[in-house]
Amino acid sequence: MTAPGRSNSTVVMLGVLVPVLLGAGCEYGDNCCPYEMTVCVRPSFHEGEACDGDWSCVGDLVCWGLPRICHALGEAGDVCFARGNETTCAEGLLCDFNKYCQPCKSSGCGADRDTGTCVFPGSLEIGEACCNDTACASGVCRLALDYHSCMEPGVAGDLCTDDSDCADGLLCHDGLGDTCQPPSAIGGPCAGGDDCDVGLVCHVAIAPATCRLPSELGAPCASTSDCVGPLVCKNLLCDAVAIGDPCDPMAMLSGACGRELHCDIARSVCVELGQLGEACVDSYACAAGLVCNRGQPVPTCEERHARGLGEPCGNDWNCEEGLLCAGHSCTNPGYLHEGEQCNDDIECGEDLRCGFTD
Repeated sequence: MTAPGRSNSTVVMLGVLVPVLLGAGCEYGDNCCPYEMTVCVRPSFHEGEACDGDWSCVGDLVCWGLPRICHALGEAGDVCFARGNETTCAEGLLCDFNKYCQPCKSSGCGADRDTGTCVFPGSLEIGEACCNDTACASGVCRLALDYHSCMEPGVAGDLCTDDSDCADGLLCHDGLGDTCQPPSAIGGPCAGGDDCDVGLVCHVAIAPATCRLPSELGAPCASTSDCVGPLVCKNLLCDAVAIGDPCDPMAMLSGACGRELHCDIARSVCVELGQLGEACVDSYACAAGLVCNRGQPVPTCEERHARGLGEPCGNDWNCEEGLLCAGHSCTNPGYLHEGEQCNDDIECGEDLRCGFTD
């Protein structure tokens, strides 16, 4: 299970940290409480004992249920509980909720807070009740009658809700009534780019929407993704953009300067993407495959995970895998001591977890 996480506003409910407006450390049912920082704490509660959160349980025990009790992670066949994408099952198992979690689909059903059963991925056969594609040997869990069950992947024409419902080579085609179909070729119907074959885009600027090659200069468009190469969509037409052209920084993520330039926030003009070693303001300003290291006096674009122990960093992407960025320096995990402020278990020293104090 994870540590409290990185939100500054949390409350403990059923052993889960839930965002709220006013702070942390609340008892279940309380309206609000004063804000408390998460710090490295030494767990003290054992299996079967009442707990405040995962951080208060020793070892790998988790805190869940009403009343909240420390529990061991479940093995195959054990009762389980889900928290979003996390479960109380041991590593390698998932929590399957069978028919009790309908009408959820491929989500792990954590929001329902019903108990389920720990199962091995791919262990459920055709016709068995399920609530997660991963649980089925076929890889498809779909609603049938009044509950979800494992089914064979859909063939062309079968109804679907997402691509995972369909057999290899088919997709869930929005432009053809949410049915399993092969991707549309040039001129074929579409409702979005995902309906089209590789290299094609879904043109919605010209009705009816069809799959076409990206538009050239002066051709109609609905968004920059409709246009070829460095062109951008301006006033519903594909237009050229050059270094120095004015741009709206608030629209930079929608392709205000195309795919090969970015919008300089300070000057509101299009500029080149930063290359290796060049100055940057954030990673969006760096060329593909590079990240901005903002832990230096002059931030620069560099390759991911390029920095070693003790070297400057702006976030974990700058550090070698296995290292953390703390205080703008790449650091080994477990560098914090009991009582020091933390965001995640991995930051805390041996036998410590990141949580709340009394």
